[in-house]
Amino acid sequence: MADPAGPEAIPSDEASIAEGECGTKTRRWHFRLIAISLVGLGLRIGYVYLYRRHAAPTGDAFFYHYQANLLVAGKWFINPYQYFYFKHAAPAADHPPLWTLVLALASLVGIKSFFAQILWSCMIGSVAVWLVGLAGREVMGPRTGLIAAGIAAVYPNFWINDGSLLSETLVLTLTALTVWAFYRLWNHPSLARAAWLGCACALDALARSELVLLVPIFVIAAGLLVRKQRVRRRLALCVITGVAALVTFIPWYAYNLSRFSDSVPLSSQLGVTLATANCNTTYYGTLLGYWSLGCALRVHTTKGADPSVQDHEFREAAIQYAEHHKGRVPVVVAARLGRELDLYRPLQQIDLEWSILGRPRLVAYIGMGAYYFCTALAVSGFVVLRRRRIVVVPFAALIFVTLLVAAATFGQTRYRTGLDAAIVILAAVAIGQFLSPTRLRQPRGKHASVIDTLDIEHRRP
Repeated sequence: MADPAGPEAIPSDEASIAEGECGTKTRRWHFRLIAISLVGLGLRIGYVYLYRRHAAPTGDAFFYHYQANLLVAGKWFINPYQYFYFKHAAPAADHPPLWTLVLALASLVGIKSFFAQILWSCMIGSVAVWLVGLAGREVMGPRTGLIAAGIAAVYPNFWINDGSLLSETLVLTLTALTVWAFYRLWNHPSLARAAWLGCACALDALARSELVLLVPIFVIAAGLLVRKQRVRRRLALCVITGVAALVTFIPWYAYNLSRFSDSVPLSSQLGVTLATANCNTTYYGTLLGYWSLGCALRVHTTKGADPSVQDHEFREAAIQYAEHHKGRVPVVVAARLGRELDLYRPLQQIDLEWSILGRPRLVAYIGMGAYYFCTALAVSGFVVLRRRRIVVVPFAALIFVTLLVAAATFGQTRYRTGLDAAIVILAAVAIGQFLSPTRLRQPRGKHASVIDTLDIEHRRP
């Protein structure tokens, strides 16, 4: 005998009404998310008009901006510094290619000036807001998604990146995409979703090379953490995720094989990064735990060697220095982690990033306060997910990779960008739980969140 409260007891017209209500609420939710993203875009444009309208490209921003324009001009991936100052078209892989390609897309349609590309960066930043909302919804329902998007829209540590024309804007976007892809796979396992996750992880690494450390974590988690799947199915999910990531990497790796003497899987900047962080200035001076360009300039490299060879020479010099100052390494690592988490000399950090990256002090102060507040909420959100037995591997992985990279190199706010995306989503989980504590007893995930969408009072017996 059929259960009187089961599907057979619901008339078809009532089922259609319920389905229609669900569709209407889903569309309404997406409209709200788009509206929040547009608010975020407006805030970003306002910020760059106030603070960055007359900024000139320097440092990494110079490299990305001019390399993108040169790429469109048919020069491919060359070093813009050597091209403009020494008239030499030298191949370069100082950074992974993805942010250059995104800026080249803008240049291709006529967006070539530095400020115009900053505005393009603002548009990418608004996409990050949208994706954070989708990720939050996948983690713990529509309410959490909108809260996460709302925080992302106004969070200074998000939109301050958009005025710098650095790859952190794209890192935020792709990190949110990766988190969304993981929870999509976890909620609804399929080979196609595993492939999407692998591609998202690889694209994140092609925006910032250290994020390649996320790939093996997500590949393993893709198979081991999905529920109610047979061993062969879990293994297939792992393999598909890994293969998709590998296929995404191959074009850039193969291209570099033809340009450099040694292998350059993602970038040739690890060596110089280590060299700038391992010298007397960063081990004993006021820049303890930070970096100094002078450290790298004092390293003797083979004149005329290609970047892949010089990368190894910089690495060896940095490792030798660290080995000769082993007793100092624990102090330096602690300072690096403190800087990364804004726990050691945060005001000096703001001054340094103002002078080097052009980050306005006032915005940075507000961002630091928002970071402390959101981090406290994020800890609570992490606990909520654990209590609800929702897997937290993506967030734990971002914490682990952020701290590992800082410990190995140096502490800098922009290296925390991927973690900032996790902080915002976890903070939204905490706020959503506070606003609706009874939801602790309800199912999780997107289609568990269809129940959330309809609201309890609208559901029929």
